[in-house]
Amino acid sequence: MQICEATVKRIRELLKRDRLTLYALSYKTGMPLSTLKCILNGRSKNPGIVNIQKIAEGFNMSIREFYSCDLFGQVKEDIGYEGEWSAAYGFHPAVLEYNGIATLDGYLGFYPQSYKEDFRRIIAPALERVEASRVYYDDWGARAYLYSGTDLSVVSQFKSFTVEDKDIYIDAGAFADLGGKYIFSRFELSNADEAGLHLIKAYEAEEAPYAVYVYCCGSDMAY
Repeated sequence: MQICEATVKRIRELLKRDRLTLYALSYKTGMPLSTLKCILNGRSKNPGIVNIQKIAEGFNMSIREFYSCDLFGQVKEDIGYEGEWSAAYGFHPAVLEYNGIATLDGYLGFYPQSYKEDFRRIIAPALERVEASRVYYDDWGARAYLYSGTDLSVVSQFKSFTVEDKDIYIDAGAFADLGGKYIFSRFELSNADEAGLHLIKAYEAEEAPYAVYVYCCGSDMAY
């Protein structure tokens, strides 16, 4: 995925989250509606940092909160990241994509049924616990995310964000079968060992809106 595509996905996710129309976002940002449409339709291949900052402010966040660039740069350097497949838990996968981290999860408009079924194997433990999530994924499936096994959603980019159930409900074997290696979580997972995940390190940066806990699938990595 290109940076522009990840940015578009991020904007679309935030529009859905805040239930905003493009007209409303245009009013909040002071940007012409035509400019926003060009960005979202892919006609603008380079939205520019000024426009991205205006859009972030339209969602009441800074551009650092929008992408957490410094934090993920440090993570990639520390773990020697070389393009391994990853997933996000507690925040939008597009944030990882923007920072050059390949994701198995995401807001996917068009993708093969076979991939939907393979990804479902990863999140089956969570879907079995929350019927609404099961129906949501099985009947639609555009959000191929790591679902909570308790809440409808644990996705948020705000600091003021608390989760009562800090377990993760995934099939780590299915994650590895799809090539998954890293999971980036907003919070420390209370059942990481049982889930087959090994905590590498927790990361924070002054400009970032939250800490990120980096896990690898299995415990064969030396740190």
